[in-house]
Amino acid sequence: MFIKISPRIENKKLKVDSSKTEKARALLKAISWRAIGTSDTFIISYFITGYFTWAASIATLEVFTKTGLYYLHERGWQMIKFGRVGIQ
Repeated sequence: MFIKISPRIENKKLKVDSSKTEKARALLKAISWRAIGTSDTFIISYFITGYFTWAASIATLEVFTKTGLYYLHERGWQMIKFGRVGIQ
C-alpha cells in the first residue's frame, strides 16, 4: 500500500526538473490569475460601458497583455533571492 521513496532519488529528480517546474508553475499561476482578473475586467467594463461586446473586447485584449506581463513579473522575482528560504 505504501511506496518507500529513496531521498537520494527524489533529490536528484527535483534538481533536474526544478527549473522546468518553476517555469510551468509560473505559467499556470498566470493563467489561473488571469481567469479571475479577466472576469473582473469584464464585469467592470460591462458596468461602465453597458455594452456586452465592448466589455468582451476589452477583457479579451486584457487576457493577452496581462498574462504576458504577469509571467515576466513572476520570472523576474524568481531571480531575486530576497525572502526565499534556503537560497543563499
